[in-house]
Amino acid sequence: MLPQHGRVRADRTIMQAMRYIFCVLLWLCSGPWYGEKGQRGLQGLLPHADVLLAPQTASSRAPADRPFHWPNGKLVAVSLSFDDARDSQMDVGLPLFDRSHAKVTFYVNPPNMKNRLDAWKEAAAKGYEIGNHTMSHPCTGNYAWVGKNALEDYTMAKMEHELDEANAETQRLLGVKPATFAYPCGQKFIGRGTGTQSYVPLVARKFRVGRGFRDEAANNPMFVDFAQVLSPQSDGMSFEEMKRWVLTAAQNGGWLVFTGHEIGKPGYQVTDASVLEQFLEYAGDPANGVWLDTVDAIARYIQEHRGHAQSSSGL
Repeated sequence: MLPQHGRVRADRTIMQAMRYIFCVLLWLCSGPWYGEKGQRGLQGLLPHADVLLAPQTASSRAPADRPFHWPNGKLVAVSLSFDDARDSQMDVGLPLFDRSHAKVTFYVNPPNMKNRLDAWKEAAAKGYEIGNHTMSHPCTGNYAWVGKNALEDYTMAKMEHELDEANAETQRLLGVKPATFAYPCGQKFIGRGTGTQSYVPLVARKFRVGRGFRDEAANNPMFVDFAQVLSPQSDGMSFEEMKRWVLTAAQNGGWLVFTGHEIGKPGYQVTDASVLEQFLEYAGDPANGVWLDTVDAIARYIQEHRGHAQSSSGL
């Protein structure tokens, strides 16, 4: 047995060696070869290195003592959602999703479905999720196109009627009742000044999920309020940008919900079809650990597996 001073010296030597190894790893991770190639090269040394090296923000960190486990060993859950029932979602998006066997969520305004009603019926029959996005898409009146449909002029009763009418019309047209909702413009208020109210509680009573828009983080499945699910915008993103969002969310086993509008060639409020095709290939590769599914399917899984559902809906 070593004497006391000998054990202290040995412990010190071990600690110095560990510090040296840690510094070398830090140097490797931050060196000039770090990036797309660097991440792949490091995977031989560290499992899932691309996830470990992805950028992380404080708002996306999950509590370390409460890990969440996705099915089949997946590292991250991702939902693709598209708003407004735009024609390109059926003309360009649906064939693309069919080829990739990918299920996505469409948040529809029923009047907008009329131009492609047969295609929308086909999408619903195939199992694509059809969600509620109101009948008339009310937003703040500061947007000139809103006209007389401003949230500032809504009452809670008027908003409830708007949601119920959209559900009823969607069910009449497509034979499905929406279980999730997307806030138009990502705005969650009605009224103005001291009379302003949140309509989040109304959404929470009627839907499993209320999805936001233009948010800046993925969702922590152990904490997320299902009536206010965060969602960054996929419109205008490159494949590398979408992938970076996924890698960041995967650090903590998060749920990432993208929001897009048109699908096609790059432009205003367009998710690039070629980018989407690349992303679907990436998400479909089992080696990347991505569970891609609808908003409703992933929300159900979280509610069933985190031990306590925070949704007050009766769904």
